Amino acid sequence: MPRAQKHSWTEVTSDRPMDKIERRRIIGEKMMISRVQLAKGFVVGSHQHANEQFAIVLSGRMRFGVGGEGTPEHEVMTVVG
Repeated sequence: MPRAQKHSWTEVTSDRPMDKIERRRIIGEKMMISRVQLAKGFVVGSHQHANEQFAIVLSGRMRFGVGGEGTPEHEVMTVVG
């Protein structure tokens, strides 16, 4: 059984994979958690993930779509933190 680990966001190295985004990630064997800071005006194109995704907006506003564009399941929502 893997040993439990303790992490602190202040000690996790950040990276900037695109303009207007800074992220810190903790990657385990079967899951990953990210702390992401987006600058105003950040836009990422439509994409999908094989796994479930969760988002918590701590401050500001985020608009995003869920479900494939052009499908009955597609929904655009705005989340305010």
